[in-house]
Amino acid sequence: MNTAIKIKTLCCNSININSIDVINESHLHNASLNSETHFKLIIVADDFVGLKLIERHKEVHKVLAGVLDNIHALSMHLFTSEEFENNKSDLESPQCVNKK
Repeated sequence: MNTAIKIKTLCCNSININSIDVINESHLHNASLNSETHFKLIIVADDFVGLKLIERHKEVHKVLAGVLDNIHALSMHLFTSEEFENNKSDLESPQCVNKK
């Protein structure tokens, strides 16, 4: 099972998710072809209602504990349904300065 599917499966089994997107961004970095080193995770879940951002990150880190040891970077964007509806920020990742 590839890493993106592992991330999605673990999150869906532990968090009541409205929407999830797991994006392998390894190709944007100085990584070999077909690498699974850099990921972006966007979750919309009302389980996050009342939780501070750091608490949300801690919850996801607990869920992904075994997977995080095998990747270099995970960018997390964690929203409630209401926050996601009102979100006007850009979720695009910046270019890596070390990409060759």
